[in-house]
Amino acid sequence: MADGKPKTPRPPKKGSAKKPPAKKPSAKNPSSSKRIRGTAVSGASGGKSPDAKRKAAKSIRSAPSRVILGTLKWSVILMIWAGVALGVVVSWYAYDLPNIDNLDVPTRRASITLTDAGGREIATYGDIYGEPLRLKDVPPYLVQAIVATEDRRFFTHAGFDPVALVRATVANVRAGRVRQGGSTLTQQLAKNVFLKPDRTLRRKVQELLLAFWLEANFTKEQIFTLYVNRVYLGSGTFGVDAAARRYFG
Repeated sequence: MADGKPKTPRPPKKGSAKKPPAKKPSAKNPSSSKRIRGTAVSGASGGKSPDAKRKAAKSIRSAPSRVILGTLKWSVILMIWAGVALGVVVSWYAYDLPNIDNLDVPTRRASITLTDAGGREIATYGDIYGEPLRLKDVPPYLVQAIVATEDRRFFTHAGFDPVALVRATVANVRAGRVRQGGSTLTQQLAKNVFLKPDRTLRRKVQELLLAFWLEANFTKEQIFTLYVNRVYLGSGTFGVDAAARRYFG
């Protein structure tokens, strides 16, 4: 300062200014550090409140229940429409069912028997019916044989046997032709008594409806007794008694 002029201080260079040190949370005040951590966590979670989190979790948990309720709803609707369709089908095939009041009156065609001068039978033409039998008149082994060959679950089903139907269907598909039938004894009785032996869908449906009617109005013993007296056993014979007379004299 020889000339006595005061020196002007130089401005500081850019970036050379020192930043004040960040204040560290005091150990004496731990709540401030908790607030800082809480703020960081809330920022990382997108700022969702606890209520929003609970609602989101509840909606996630309720999604499967909505699916189950929707499935049950449409299942009930489909069952209702299926019942309506079944009722229409039953009504369509049931309106021309034969008269079921004539069950005890067999429809017999006229038969002709030719004999020689000595009274010995030469030939017989037409339907042959024997004497009506009661169940106690039928030998037990014959009952067992008929049930074993025609309808194993006769005394347990309600006129329709789905197991036998599936078994017959599989056997017929494998053979490529009709080899077995899935009809129960009750269905066979309904066909022999009320219906014609036509192989049509109408006849099968009506046969099933009549079988249900027989099961609802008669006992198993009564149905079996009607069967052994009315079933066709070949050579124009109807019933066990007629067949025994025809084949064994």
